[in-house]
Amino acid sequence: MKINRVKIANGDYNYYLAKSVRKNGKVSTVNLESLGKHSELLKKYDDPFKSLKEYAKKKTLEEKN
Repeated sequence: MKINRVKIANGDYNYYLAKSVRKNGKVSTVNLESLGKHSELLKKYDDPFKSLKEYAKKKTLEEKN
């Protein structure tokens, strides 16, 4: 799994937990979970992107088991 960053109004970003899947022989990305806005995540974490990458790793390991 990976983190998708989508630019929204006011120069802010939304983060999504995403997964690559195959559909009809083509690779596509599916957003599984909304993780929040960058401005809101800055209040919770010193480095939001690093924290979200750790979360994505954890979810990947859970899915494999």
